[in-house]
Amino acid sequence: MRLAGLLDAPYAFGSTYELEVGASDANWRSRLEDRAQFAAEREGEIVGTAGGVWAADSGASLVSMWVAPSARGSGAGDGLVSAVVAWAVDEGFTALRLWVTVGNDPAENLYLRHGFLRTGGLKPARSGEPRMEFEMVLPLGDQR
Repeated sequence: MRLAGLLDAPYAFGSTYELEVGASDANWRSRLEDRAQFAAEREGEIVGTAGGVWAADSGASLVSMWVAPSARGSGAGDGLVSAVVAWAVDEGFTALRLWVTVGNDPAENLYLRHGFLRTGGLKPARSGEPRMEFEMVLPLGDQR
């Protein structure tokens, strides 16, 4: 799924297909050790993925979000965001953050539907590239 996402939407990620295609199985497994990873399935096929990772500021981050073009508009993205939000609430985090590439309006609209708001944070999507991304946050409070 990660490689498919990098090929489909290289503008939306901080990495590239070329950097990740040669990763070993051990490398892929180690990435999953420090995150909660979710998948969207339709008719027995995985059509999307999103991860939740721990952040140092009592918050968590939604990362590696991608939905296959054939499943966009089907609710898969909403389901993935909801799964990461539920995980963050269950873990007792006070906020869930994410970064969106400037101009990726469908992604921003998805996150806005779930209550995320822009923070004003802005940074380069990848080192040495002009493409920028902005931060969004969903305050969670103590919802246990």
